[in-house]
Amino acid sequence: MPRAFRDVPQAFRAGPAVRVAAGLAMAAALLGGSVAHAALDPAEIVKARQQDMKKLGGGMKVFMGYLKDDKGTAQDVAAAAAAMQAVTKGLPDQFTEGTAVGVGESEALPAVWQENAKFRQGFTDLAQALDKILALPATADKAAIGQAVQAVGGTCKQCHETYRQKK
Repeated sequence: MPRAFRDVPQAFRAGPAVRVAAGLAMAAALLGGSVAHAALDPAEIVKARQQDMKKLGGGMKVFMGYLKDDKGTAQDVAAAAAAMQAVTKGLPDQFTEGTAVGVGESEALPAVWQENAKFRQGFTDLAQALDKILALPATADKAAIGQAVQAVGGTCKQCHETYRQKK
């Protein structure tokens, strides 16, 4: 049995945050090719993209639950940031030509492709903001976590205001 597969169960014997992060990383690795297969159908690309965006939203819910409602731990915040980081890396490539507003339930404005370099920079900025959360020590106080989360939220907001059709 390859070493990579022998070591996987050890990750799942660790604490809950490590188990969640390991599981999400494995799922991302296993499902990473699903968008490439959907490339033939723009509506399927939009669906996959929306599912990944919902994962980012789920991470934000973990952040806000911890900061506002005392739900979870700082380790849960770190695990959510790691999961968001994994999703963020592949997300820009899911915005392919022909998947703008009018395709499926897409809310992507034409500006995504008209200003593509700037649009992609937003994902780089998001990844850097998530890095700040991941760099915090496990003993970080809520104020430090809150500042880092605020930067993440700012990058999400800026992109949504510029490149997403308003509901």
